[in-house]
Amino acid sequence: MTDRLAIYAELAKVRITVMVSITTIFGYILFTGSLNSGVILPTLGIFLLACGASVYNHYQERETDALMERTKNRPLPAGKIKPAEVLIFATSMVILGSAILYISTEMTGMLLGILALIWYNAIYTPLKKLSSLAVIPGSLIGAIPPVVGWVAGGGYVFDPHILAIAFYFFFWQIPHFWLLSLIYNKQ
Repeated sequence: MTDRLAIYAELAKVRITVMVSITTIFGYILFTGSLNSGVILPTLGIFLLACGASVYNHYQERETDALMERTKNRPLPAGKIKPAEVLIFATSMVILGSAILYISTEMTGMLLGILALIWYNAIYTPLKKLSSLAVIPGSLIGAIPPVVGWVAGGGYVFDPHILAIAFYFFFWQIPHFWLLSLIYNKQ
């Protein structure tokens, strides 16, 4: 059972998705000026949606992951889990995360979350195989969770304050990912 949970946690990239969720809390606090129970559901919704997107990403990259030394031991290429099970797990998390976002942020937050999912899996994932410049459009994904937190707190999605914060998150990710790329390319 512990091994199975470790596989699910690796597929969901839990350490990264926790950090994504924290940015949702940040957006919520910026709008409300406080930390209260209203932040729990939107943060959980973003966490589940981000986990689902990560699991879909593992599914999408299972064949190329099998070819690379750094990724060949991931759950799918290593044969630790079946592709159908991965799809069921991802879809369950996406549906649950979307429902929680709808309940806690209404349509706006849910649509933003789904936009991040689609952008990550349908735009960024294919582009990153073509160019390291894919990180530029890919950085939009990390700019969305603070906006969801802002909206969950009662803010307007196009408020200049949250757009400035979202721009910061967008811009900050570009050098961050390029530096990580330099580190991992040396290994």
